Amino acid sequence: MFLWTCGGPQSFRQVKNKFGHSLEIVSRKFSGALDSINRMVVDIIKSKDPQFKEVHSRLQAPRFWDHFKE
Repeated sequence: MFLWTCGGPQSFRQVKNKFGHSLEIVSRKFSGALDSINRMVVDIIKSKDPQFKEVHSRLQAPRFWDHFKE
């Protein structure tokens, strides 16, 4: 349910109709899955440069660079 909801993006009401669960169950299960993913993030997603001193070359493109230059 979580992946289908995020992949769409789908509303909780659409999830309710697709999987046949109440909105309360959909909300509770979605929140539980999201909490689990948030706890895993610190172990899985790590920056090579924790100080963010280098800007990725793609972000230096003119359409993005205004948001990153100091």
